[in-house]
Amino acid sequence: MVSQIRSGEQFNWRRFGGAVARGAIVGTVSSLAGPVAGSLVKSAGGIATGLAAKTVAVGISATGGAGGQVTFNAISGNDLGDGVAQAAAFNALGQGVSHLIPTRGLSTLKQAKYFGPKHMSSMIKTANAKKIVKSYVISSTAASFGAETYDCLLYDDNTAIQEGYYNDK
Repeated sequence: MVSQIRSGEQFNWRRFGGAVARGAIVGTVSSLAGPVAGSLVKSAGGIATGLAAKTVAVGISATGGAGGQVTFNAISGNDLGDGVAQAAAFNALGQGVSHLIPTRGLSTLKQAKYFGPKHMSSMIKTANAKKIVKSYVISSTAASFGAETYDCLLYDDNTAIQEGYYNDK
């Protein structure tokens, strides 16, 4: 949307819908990447909080970023491969950086009942809850930055407008 406003283009519902779908996919996959990876590695005899689990989580998150971008492209009418590598890279980066914040209780899917706060006030009361929120913010910001940067680079030149990228097809 920012790239649409910056370019002076008319609002495009297909791109908006694509962005919403991309955000839903990336957000869901990235937030579950750590616990899914921890569960997979633990079931294979590894440590749910170890390097192997973190590496698998980065791969899952990168895959979610790529899948979200492909979905955006399909809905928006873009070539399916546009920006997929960049989306995967930014999601991997976000997941990797979020692992720098030590958290407890987010290592496996078995711990899911403890993921969320029981009350809104407890969302930021404990040190661990604050770290969890920071981890989500870092991961989400990196993914969003990658998606919006790509949109700005692709769509913010006059040739994109002349070639009809902004028209509903």
